[in-house]
Amino acid sequence: MSRSPRLMSRRTTLAAALFGPLVGSACDSPFGDRPAGAPGKSPGSAEVDPTLSGDEAVVASVLAALDRSMAIVEAVTDRHPRLARTFAPLATMQAAHAAVLLEARVAEDRAPVQPPAVPPRASAAEAAARRAARSYERVLRESLMVAESGALARALAAMAAGVGQHLAVLDATGAPG
Repeated sequence: MSRSPRLMSRRTTLAAALFGPLVGSACDSPFGDRPAGAPGKSPGSAEVDPTLSGDEAVVASVLAALDRSMAIVEAVTDRHPRLARTFAPLATMQAAHAAVLLEARVAEDRAPVQPPAVPPRASAAEAAARRAARSYERVLRESLMVAESGALARALAAMAAGVGQHLAVLDATGAPG
């Protein structure tokens, strides 16, 4: 069990290397040269800016889900500091996801996320953070199915796999959630 955090950091490093080409290709944006996709809703999102192309809307939707998940994880670890070590690898990976998504995104408007209420019991707070990560993983999986760009779909698939691995490690620790 003591090897898991070290393996996860290696996986996080590998994931960052895999995302590098997406960030590097952001100048040749897979989003910019496409005809406008269906405006409106994207998987797991509230209303998305109708001026965004299909992939831009997908990225906006994923980024909104990521912001919600990051806010919950941060609030949980702030209220229950002993959980900070448990969720540190997930938080690090989510920050890497945010960097990639923001680099690929054309529009820079991000709605602020209200700090969520955190349960007073650590076990309930941990379960809430894990549910948020599962919700983010679901949005990633749904979004990769509607992505117009193969590069975006591959990046989202890799992100979903990374979240799934972190959740598997959390599940293996035997904690509730």
